[in-house]
Formats: sequence, structure tokens, C-alpha cells
Amino acid sequence: MASLADVAYSTPCARLLKDSEACEGACREIYNIARFPNVVGIIDCTHIRILASPNAIVRDYVNRKNHHSINVQAVVDHERKFVNVVAKWQGCTHDSFILRHSSVWEAFESRQMTGIILGDSGYANRPWLMPPISSPRDRAEQRAHDKTRVLIEHTFGRWKRRFHSLHGELRIALQNVPDYIIVAAVLHNIAVDLKQPDFLGPEDDFIDDQPECPEPTDNICISSGNAYRNQIVQNYFA
Repeated sequence: MASLADVAYSTPCARLLKDSEACEGACREIYNIARFPNVVGIIDCTHIRILASPNAIVRDYVNRKNHHSINVQAVVDHERKFVNVVAKWQGCTHDSFILRHSSVWEAFESRQMTGIILGDSGYANRPWLMPPISSPRDRAEQRAHDKTRVLIEHTFGRWKRRFHSLHGELRIALQNVPDYIIVAAVLHNIAVDLKQPDFLGPEDDFIDDQPECPEPTDNICISSGNAYRNQIVQNYFA
């Protein structure tokens, strides 16, 4: 597993950030879903439960549901494949904190990566990251956002059905959990490429509860993100 994890860290989970052709193709395919423009991926976090322990370090992994977990950040594409995965943060860690300390943040903030990603309301609005909005005048945009963003919920559902240990509790040593999760993401991508059948089951069994409240961010970026979003609404959904 260790050797496969090494490959995982170096290849599949950075594909979107390094391959401009794949990025452009993803943007076209995602647009065809609900006509939301310039989207290159969808981001969210999901909790993977780990073995509970009285150990003081492990207690730091207790999440808001009072479960011990790893909070896993993922970006997915139109094929419901993982293009970026971060699997190292404690369950108590806020989704937006994980994003700010990830290669995804660095790539978009430095403009190595163009386009936008869609997220849930646990993220603050930025020029390259758009959470949902609830303004009545933007209902068409909101429907398109919801229909597109559901890709990541479906991906998490397919992934956890395929590797049911991710839906239950990982009973392995804590230091091996990140590699296990990354390898499971790689194998999921391989299964999608090989057109392996999904394990049947309701999607809702694997969807996390309501998103967290967004953490504060700087007003300049919020204003810039809002301006770009208003432009999209006017050009595509007015």
C-alpha cells in the first residue's frame, strides 16, 4: 500500500492543477451539466471515522458530531473522479482552514490555476470559489449551482459504497489512515476509468450534514468575488 500511496501523492490528486488541457475539457463538460460557466471542479469535505481511543492525541480528532475522524478535502471533476485530495487534517478542523492550507488555495491564489470551483456555504466567496447564494433574483444561478455541485456528493457516495470501510470506522493505525484514504481515492478513479459498476445504495446514506459556517475572510476578496459572481449572473442567468 505504501508504494501505491507514493504514486497517489505524486500523480492523480494534482491532475487538475497541472494539466491545462484536462482543465479545459472538464470546464466544457461541467458547463454542459447546468450551464454554469468556467467551472473546473467542485470542492467539499467529508469525514472518515477512525478508531476511537483514550489517547490524548486521538481525542484531538473529535468532530462536531462527537466522532473521531479525519476531515478529508476533495476536488472532483465531471466524471466523478478525484483530482485533488487532502487527507491529513483532524476531524475538528474547519473546511475553510483545510482549503487555505492546501495546494488548491495556492494554485488559485497565485493564478497558476484559472477558472472557478464550486463549494457549499461552508466556504467564503472568492473570485475563484463560489458557494451557493439565496437571493431570489438569482434563482436560476442557484439551480445551476446546486445541480452542478451535487457531483461531489455523488462522488463521495460512490466512493464510500465502493470502499465501505470509509463509511464505517477505519480500524487501522492512525499513522496509516491518510495513505489508506489516498489509495482508496486512486482506486476509485481507476474503477471509474475501467467503467466498473457501482455498488447500489441510496446516495443520502453517505451525504454529510449541513455545511459549517464560513470562517471570516478579507473584505477585498469578498468584494472581488461578489463582483465576478454578479457578472456571471448578468451574462448567463439574467
